[in-house]
Amino acid sequence: SFANNLNSTRQIQFDLLLQMPHLGHLAVCLFLLAALPAFCEELIFRGIMMPIIAKKTGKFWIGLLVQALIFALLHFSMYELLTIFLLGAMLGWVAYTYGLVASMAAHFIFNSTTVIAEYVAQHGSPQAAAVAQNNILPNGALLILGVIIVVFIIARKPWAKP
Repeated sequence: SFANNLNSTRQIQFDLLLQMPHLGHLAVCLFLLAALPAFCEELIFRGIMMPIIAKKTGKFWIGLLVQALIFALLHFSMYELLTIFLLGAMLGWVAYTYGLVASMAAHFIFNSTTVIAEYVAQHGSPQAAAVAQNNILPNGALLILGVIIVVFIIARKPWAKP
């Protein structure tokens, strides 16, 4: 099917990118596979789509759920559909509550865990293999930790004027 072919092609490209013989490649992969998608996806789904849908329907939660569903479907992975949907909903809530920059930071933290774990696994740490193989539990735990840290930093707002 079209979705399976697209997902297979995407996985092959990711595998090629994730061949990181030295630290410079890690930086490139963090940019291409963690920072860039986090920025673009948050801007499109949580920055543009969610507010438009919420305004059109008059209900925030409809915008939150619809953008999360479209976000999940456009990742073309039936195996990860529920997980990506929940991630999209959580990032939508973070964007709504704390702003788009907070959701971009949380998304980057989530994406970067797999990239960093793959780099560590390639350089002699077999313990990182579980995270590098798209295991949702370590990634999910790191995402939650990242969101807590981002929310804590934003809630304190030390840079805000009194």
